[in-house]
Amino acid sequence: MRTFRIMTYNIHCCLGADGLIDPERIAGVIRKGQPDIVALQDVDAASGADQLNRLASLVGLGAYGSATRSGCSGFLSRFPITGLRSFDLGEGGSCLRADLKLGGSRLHLFNVHLDTDPGKRAKQFSALLGEDLLGSPALVCPTIVLGDFAHRLFENLGPRLPHELRKSRRILWQGTYPARFPLSGRDKVYFSGSIRELGTHVDRCGLARSASNHLPLMLSFELADSRCYISLKEAKKSGLEVVAG
Repeated sequence: MRTFRIMTYNIHCCLGADGLIDPERIAGVIRKGQPDIVALQDVDAASGADQLNRLASLVGLGAYGSATRSGCSGFLSRFPITGLRSFDLGEGGSCLRADLKLGGSRLHLFNVHLDTDPGKRAKQFSALLGEDLLGSPALVCPTIVLGDFAHRLFENLGPRLPHELRKSRRILWQGTYPARFPLSGRDKVYFSGSIRELGTHVDRCGLARSASNHLPLMLSFELADSRCYISLKEAKKSGLEVVAG
């Protein structure tokens, strides 16, 4: 069994409630949560800002992302991440897909950022369910889908997602947006496969309320998948024969 902590956090380009851009304040919120993996949305990578690598340096985690614009997504991780691919969901939505190596096991990660407009979001959901993403037949490992789903206060997202995805447990007050007075649980985590949720936490401290317009949502998981995965390249190097099926 392996345990790990994962955080999803829309950092609003490090723009705080006071109108100041302060990556160190965001880094302080992340360090307080002590996550192993962070899925970031709304990262500024334009005009030389490079907030992803700046945050990675401040919190001591690896940076994974290659976008060069404002409002992109990325990962910070204590564990190796491979297969990073960015998908345009249309109408301003995006999904960053990656594989996380955790010991000998592997997890599929989907970092989602959707639009607040219901019509646009419906189209983005259709793209998210396509064969390149959640509808892919290649999803054979435990899977975590997380990010800013930008839904309205009482909107139910469940029927739109694959039935095998389980939503993280509700906590007494799960609002993450807006940070100063969180009414909506826009930031969500869904998962499937051989992983078990151990706990859920929303950081509502003063620093988190002022650092961004979202609060970070963090979950602790236990990986029960005992299988070991190797890449095709690794298999060929070791002399194993790769066959279809």
